[in-house]
Amino acid sequence: MISEDNDEMTSSYMMITADGRFYQNTEGQYTKSQPILGVGMQTALEQVGFDYGKFKKRGGAYEL
Repeated sequence: MISEDNDEMTSSYMMITADGRFYQNTEGQYTKSQPILGVGMQTALEQVGFDYGKFKKRGGAYEL
């Protein structure tokens, strides 16, 4: 178990809806990307404000 505060979690998770869109909770509401398969992963992540630096800093990039 890892303890994280709101700031560490915000924009540092890749969450995907059932219809294939990334989404983030920003400023108290959900922002959704266009469909990932339609616009590509990079564009879809940019649309929701994903922060790769925060993702990496919290240890999100690991190998199996």
